Amino acid sequence: MSAWIGTDQYLEYFNSPDSDLQGGITASMSAGSFAGALAAGFISDRIGRRYSLMLACCIWVIGAAIQCSAQNVAHLVAGRVISGLSVGITSSQVCVYLAELAPARIRGRIVGIQQWAIEWGMLIMYLISYGCGKGLAGAASFRVSWGVQGIPALILLAALPFFPESPRWLASKERWEEALDTLALLHAKGDRNDPVVQVEYEESGNTTLYSSAIQYVIFLVTTGTILPFVDRIGRRLLLLTGSVLCMACHFAIAGLMASRGHHVDSVDGNANLKWSITGPPGKGVIACSYIFVAVYGFTWAPVAWIYASEVFPLKYRAKGVGLSAAGNWIFNFALAYFVAPAFTNIQWKTYIIFGVFCTVMTFHVFFFYPETARRSLEDIDLMFETDMKPWKTHQIHDRFGEEVERHKHKDMVDQEKGVVSTHDEMA
Repeated sequence: MSAWIGTDQYLEYFNSPDSDLQGGITASMSAGSFAGALAAGFISDRIGRRYSLMLACCIWVIGAAIQCSAQNVAHLVAGRVISGLSVGITSSQVCVYLAELAPARIRGRIVGIQQWAIEWGMLIMYLISYGCGKGLAGAASFRVSWGVQGIPALILLAALPFFPESPRWLASKERWEEALDTLALLHAKGDRNDPVVQVEYEESGNTTLYSSAIQYVIFLVTTGTILPFVDRIGRRLLLLTGSVLCMACHFAIAGLMASRGHHVDSVDGNANLKWSITGPPGKGVIACSYIFVAVYGFTWAPVAWIYASEVFPLKYRAKGVGLSAAGNWIFNFALAYFVAPAFTNIQWKTYIIFGVFCTVMTFHVFFFYPETARRSLEDIDLMFETDMKPWKTHQIHDRFGEEVERHKHKDMVDQEKGVVSTHDEMA
């Protein structure tokens, strides 16, 4: 949507919606996402992680078709709400699905791929929208780009039947043989007797183009760069660093705009913008904005979804992550709906509000978020039952890893006994 709201084709066809109406159009997808995220946990627990994602693909295709054929604002909003339902399901359940499939040592990297894929999609869709805007005339320009977004969903829908179901969901439904087969396939090339498979099985049973494109490229590169290291660095350090640096960026932008900007009637003909800052201070604001995107891409963008998929016990994981995603989307709705009027009415003070949120989040993470990196999901459940302070949880030992080593040692002893027994018989 961001690629079209300022174009002549869009403004002409939809009669130049004012800031309130455009805020409603933009926020409509977040509203649908909120509803989808709330329902996602119940759907996922009922029909499984894989089938819930297939359902989301079907909903997304329907929403894309409605948007593509939109005749008026109400028609467009309906399509975006329906597409939002799909976004709510996928944003909460993809990370659950990946977390329940991935081994603990690389879970952060695997779950983080979701955010990286989202950023690739954002960049690609922006470029497609730009190409359609330049190459096609009239309403066809945005209709084609809105229709193209249904293609990836069709591809995923066709591929998902070949993916395994979550072994932990299978275990929760007492489908033990299927769970063991899936674990063997994922972790040991089909060997059901592998120590990792046996331990995991036991645990499961117990619990403008250029300026706009630059930010997408930065987002993509930073998230892709951090993924190989997210398990080594840990969740707490990344979240704390991200919230502090994002806070600094917001306050820096507010300071520059307050001290060097000035009130105007409009910016480039847009009467909704009432504040202008140019020259070196303006470039400073742009630089701070890019730094914010980079910091967010390194830290909160991947880690927030990783963390949400780890901290809930199996019984509540799908619903808990669904609730987390719902919270994300209700704030996205608020941002989409209120930011445009905020920039019109309070201008640079908007960034003060953002900075305060980051400040609060810094303290919240420090005092309430324990470290979860490199621990099994079952070990994380046990960690929450201890009285250890969150900032000391890096000291907790890896019980799952110790259990795997114990199984390996037992197998080696059994093999040695077998060799000795065979030797004695031959003698």
